[in-house]
Amino acid sequence: RECSSRLADQNIRETELALLAKTATDTDELSLMETLLLSPGLSRKDVITLILDMLFAGIDTTSHTLGFTLYLLARNPNAQVKLQKEVDGVLGDLQGPITAKHLAQFSYLKAVIKESFRLYPLTLGTARTLERDLVLGGYVVPKGWMGTTLNMLMGWDEALFPRAKEFIPERWLRHKPLGPIHPYASLPFGTGTRMCIGRRIAEQEMYTFLARVMHRFNVDYKYEDIDLVSKLVYMPSKPLKFSFTERK
Repeated sequence: RECSSRLADQNIRETELALLAKTATDTDELSLMETLLLSPGLSRKDVITLILDMLFAGIDTTSHTLGFTLYLLARNPNAQVKLQKEVDGVLGDLQGPITAKHLAQFSYLKAVIKESFRLYPLTLGTARTLERDLVLGGYVVPKGWMGTTLNMLMGWDEALFPRAKEFIPERWLRHKPLGPIHPYASLPFGTGTRMCIGRRIAEQEMYTFLARVMHRFNVDYKYEDIDLVSKLVYMPSKPLKFSFTERK
């Protein structure tokens, strides 16, 4: 943690120098770090804490999720082609950065990420301490006990997700071809006031990465099926070995 703190402090110093060099007309091009440093009410210590949270909680989580997503796309080439068509339509011949305007147009891409979360959840589930007695399935769970929703159990439940073992991103599209989805059937980031504070950043990272990869490459996976292993978070049971082929 000490090493990470020094790294965060160094980056903050560099960002502060960059801010001094910016002009008033550059304010619409602020980075996340610059925005944090200019936010009223946030001290330098607060910014360091936020950056460390991103480092510790936002690396393995997003990388494993993207690994699972690429694996599913490689095993489902029709979905990969459909995603590439959407990305091509939004990005075209884009050479610059992907912006919020681009991300807002990705409906199928977001559905792909949601379906990946459903099939290969990153965490065990969402836990809460009961504030009152609760009856579940005819059993009384006393106040003060902890209840946990199991992400994989819900995600693979045919009653909640028809054809649950299949990778079908379309189920998440607005017209819901496989029927309505209960709002609490899939909670990859938790829910309520204690949900993952890095959700929006993680989503933007995953959307941007996946769009870039699909825009440029075809992805193949020619090895055995993977399983999940739990090491604080769920991760692939074996290294993922992808083949990336230039599309154009």
